[in-house]
Amino acid sequence: MSELILDVQNLEASYGPVRVLHGVHFTVRTGEIALLLGANGAGKTTTLRAISGSVSASGSVTLQGTSILGMSPSNVAKAGIAHVPQGRGTLTELTVEDNLLAGAINRKDRPAVAAEVREWYERFPVLGKRRTQLAGLLSGGEQQMLAIARAMMGKPALLMLDEPSLGLAPKIVGEIFSIFSEINKSTGTSMLVVEQNAEIALAIADCGFVLEVGRTVLEGPASDLQSNPEVQHAYLGGDIAR
Repeated sequence: MSELILDVQNLEASYGPVRVLHGVHFTVRTGEIALLLGANGAGKTTTLRAISGSVSASGSVTLQGTSILGMSPSNVAKAGIAHVPQGRGTLTELTVEDNLLAGAINRKDRPAVAAEVREWYERFPVLGKRRTQLAGLLSGGEQQMLAIARAMMGKPALLMLDEPSLGLAPKIVGEIFSIFSEINKSTGTSMLVVEQNAEIALAIADCGFVLEVGRTVLEGPASDLQSNPEVQHAYLGGDIAR
């Protein structure tokens, strides 16, 4: 069995007097794609923010055995976590190419960085065609591709993605999740994904965790969650929120 890359235990977080997380716990192993499921307000986004250092939290969060809880977002990024937030988080006033270079800001191997920019243009030809275009002028799907590429330019150990399908057409969603799977297999990068489209996300995930009102209530291999009646009813049935 592969080693743990991320270990989250008893994670608590609040916005002012309102506590949102009440002891969330889960683990991600090296090379895995892990999925966080839950209804709106369950604490999924706050969990990612707490891990990335953008929300004050208590408990325990370790990356590759080193505690990162309480670090600034920039130091969490240096430690090896890339966080793609809701809405893609592209630098809209910069060009496509400048976004990619910004993703490698902590790297010193400039020739390798330039080579990887070319590789991402090969992987996403539309970005190559728009390399001098402002990121804010890209379509939603193109911005998501750019956000993924920019995050990967930092060579993270763990890529965290918050609602990557948000606002995208179903066809584009399928393409984006295929890209996640391909990147995971080709680079070995571990991923932690928050996603409302449970069906497509569970199809590429290795494991999953269900949050309810800021607590972990269910966990297991993705295949087990797919066949779990509670998960089917809440997330895979006709009433699932897209």
